[in-house]
Amino acid sequence: MAQQPNLILDVSSAEYSGEYKDKNQRWQRRAYELAVDNINALVEESRSIIAQTQGKLDKTLPRIHDAIFISGSRGTGKTVFLYNLEQEWQHTGGLNNKDRVTFLNIIDPTLLVSHDNFVNVVIAHIHNYVHQKITKLEDKQTYQKLLGRLAESLGQTEYNNREVSGLDRIISYQSSMDLEKNFHLYLEHCCACLNIDVFVLPVDDVDMALGKAHDVLETIRRLLSCPRLIPIVCGDENIYHQVLRDYFAYSGNEGYEHRKPLAGSTYAEHLSMQYWRKVFPEHLRVGLVDVEFLIPDIEITGIGEQKLTPGAFFKAVNSLTSPLVNGLENSHPLKEPDTSRKLVQFAKNFAVYVNPDKKSAAIANFWSDYVRYAESSRFAQGYLLADAEIKVKAGIERLSELALFNVELQSKLGRHKQGFKKLDYFGQLQKEFKLLLNYDDYQAGREVAKWQEGQLDALSSRQDSLANTLIAMPAIEVFRESYIISQASIDDMERNLEEQQAKRNAYLLLDLFTHSDFYGTSAYKAKQIFFGKAFEVFALSLLSDSTGQTVSGSWIKKVLNGKPLNSIHFVAPTKTFDFPDEDTATSGEEGADEVTNDEMALSYSSDHQGFAEAISAWQQQYQSELASARNAGLCHLLSFVFNKVFNQLVQMRVNNVFRKKAGKPDNLFHIAKRFEFVLLTSIGAFLKDKGDVALQNTATTSNNEFLMTPQGKASDRAYKLNVTDFIHDTSNSYGDLMMAICEHPLFKLTDVYLPDMKETLTVGGKLDDSTKPPRRRGRRKTFVSSENIDDNKQPLSSSNIRDFIRGITTSRELVAALNSYPKGLLMHLTKGQLAGSFDNDYREMADYLRNLIKIISKEENLKKSERDRFERLQDWFIDFGRKAGS
Repeated sequence: MAQQPNLILDVSSAEYSGEYKDKNQRWQRRAYELAVDNINALVEESRSIIAQTQGKLDKTLPRIHDAIFISGSRGTGKTVFLYNLEQEWQHTGGLNNKDRVTFLNIIDPTLLVSHDNFVNVVIAHIHNYVHQKITKLEDKQTYQKLLGRLAESLGQTEYNNREVSGLDRIISYQSSMDLEKNFHLYLEHCCACLNIDVFVLPVDDVDMALGKAHDVLETIRRLLSCPRLIPIVCGDENIYHQVLRDYFAYSGNEGYEHRKPLAGSTYAEHLSMQYWRKVFPEHLRVGLVDVEFLIPDIEITGIGEQKLTPGAFFKAVNSLTSPLVNGLENSHPLKEPDTSRKLVQFAKNFAVYVNPDKKSAAIANFWSDYVRYAESSRFAQGYLLADAEIKVKAGIERLSELALFNVELQSKLGRHKQGFKKLDYFGQLQKEFKLLLNYDDYQAGREVAKWQEGQLDALSSRQDSLANTLIAMPAIEVFRESYIISQASIDDMERNLEEQQAKRNAYLLLDLFTHSDFYGTSAYKAKQIFFGKAFEVFALSLLSDSTGQTVSGSWIKKVLNGKPLNSIHFVAPTKTFDFPDEDTATSGEEGADEVTNDEMALSYSSDHQGFAEAISAWQQQYQSELASARNAGLCHLLSFVFNKVFNQLVQMRVNNVFRKKAGKPDNLFHIAKRFEFVLLTSIGAFLKDKGDVALQNTATTSNNEFLMTPQGKASDRAYKLNVTDFIHDTSNSYGDLMMAICEHPLFKLTDVYLPDMKETLTVGGKLDDSTKPPRRRGRRKTFVSSENIDDNKQPLSSSNIRDFIRGITTSRELVAALNSYPKGLLMHLTKGQLAGSFDNDYREMADYLRNLIKIISKEENLKKSERDRFERLQDWFIDFGRKAGS
């Protein structure tokens, strides 16, 4: 059996012209064959009936149910089918005297809106065609006479609907009975004048006017069942059935607007099916094939010299919408057409961008065309992407200007853009937020629970703004009480970090990875750890090009002084959060050495200008790779990376990764390094197009020091596959871009890290009562002085020892406490306190620690937490001794 030629979609031809030059442009081959066969059969049947009733115009002609129904859902091409049906019939053999069959123009379904009765539309339609073609005077006179009778019958029928009685009602009933006869006589005369046997009347999509659908079917059943007329009706069968079921269930109600069921649903369903079979006999129904079954045979032409399959065409368009992603995790989400109409419109809309001869001249308009397609298709991912690319090219200052990265903007769009599918983002937030409340470090006391509930209350107050998103978004970063950088650790860094470049980088890391610009009911400002600022700086440096411009750090300052993207402070920026008043230690760690000061600076003296210059130099160095990526479109890649990165970071927060190992929490350099791992691994996962890709999380190890070494990257499977192997594999399309991204100045801030900095800017700790403002309940703690120890007048509890140690400010007090409470010093002495008491004299601090270590070493049965602290004291001693010797 010879293979049929492909179906043609010529983007240069008119969709409804009815003059397709190539027969293969008519896709519904089998449907055309069935429709033509049905028309031929009905024409022969009509001729036979006409021959039998010749000369009997004074009698009603036999009624035959000969309506052909073209069935198809919305967009399957029913209108195009009707437009081309006459041409297909004309070019098909098997019927003699084809000129004795006349196809009338398609009835416009919008006319039904303007008329009360479909009969009027049909008669007017036939009259408009026939009266201009009658040439003989006697034929015209007879025509007018028959048309007048028909009009009178029609008028009396409509009059019958009014409140009349007596003789007028009887006359109106008689006229109604004459309507069918007069219509048949009228058609008989029309055919005689035109010397034809039969009219073919196409009626298009009458199901669009739902209120008239049953009237149309009634007109076909009662009036158009005539040998001289073959109706061809197209529509959605499912819609018709729904209309009929509704009619039979409720039509007996007076006025029909009182919705009281008069028939059971089963009986109404039975009546609708029987009625449907009578009006449209089963052998005269023709179904159109859905586009999904046609696509394998379709060939798209009219795009230069190319002939593309729909799949190849979609791929070409997809290369423009998502050029830098490999399809992992559904990152190629092109909304492919699901009906014939949409396929034709899609091909015509984007043909110019697939045509190599026209693409370069047209590409500037791609995103504006794509945003219209995505909006009309209710394709949220495409709409947000196109909107983002348009705004990026116009110029943005913050990533939050793009709804692609902003939950609140998406929620607002969802309220104004009807038809887009919405996701319950607020419900997702509540579930994921509560995961944080199930861990031990949130069960320490009611004050902590209240403070966490305060964040939930803040989210609840923003429910309308955060109700829904148009696409899946990651959970926001919420505050965890232990995830802070204390002022004491910052002060310690300022005093003890001698390497100036490391200190400058530490300040930048504080600006990039912490946030303190918020209100608390206790007037605290803690430097909380968030990743939104670092991600935004990175993304903006990729999206915008500052090469060739005057270098300015203003855009970086604007990001760093703002709210962290995708954080609790970003979505609830004006809310007050209630901090715990109690001096609560972090769960799993006794006597952590960090304290928090309530006077927290809003910004640091970090080198923003130098960082901006470094980014500008980086952009200049990799100008070719970055410019190529910007021209292709980076927003799609960044949006998927954004989701992947923050989903992992939030999960790491839930799993307490940054505080996982007791006594050895991360410091801010570890935090930045984990972010580097997560970000680069996520980019590689989507950007890499050759070789294996790792999907698992990265940088979750508790060995934070090993993470900072070159071996850390080599031993992390996800990083090795997605980044290292990617860069070294020259067959990958974007290896150079990945290498450029890895050299971003953000990731160079940790290069100065040395092992002796492991206690610099550490994460977590306890609140310091010596720096707390007065309690809201009016109570202040009374600190124990050194005199109490010397006189030994007051027995001290463990909490009083802790308070006493924290109250020490001079070396005299510290020395006085050495012999009395060595274990108290072991557990509660901070490095910053030690340095402050001895004015940063490393030799004196080393001598003091030597004595403390000597005393503690005599203690037996130390707890694990005490052993860990003892090891830390030894590290301090070695460090101070080295510094004193230098």
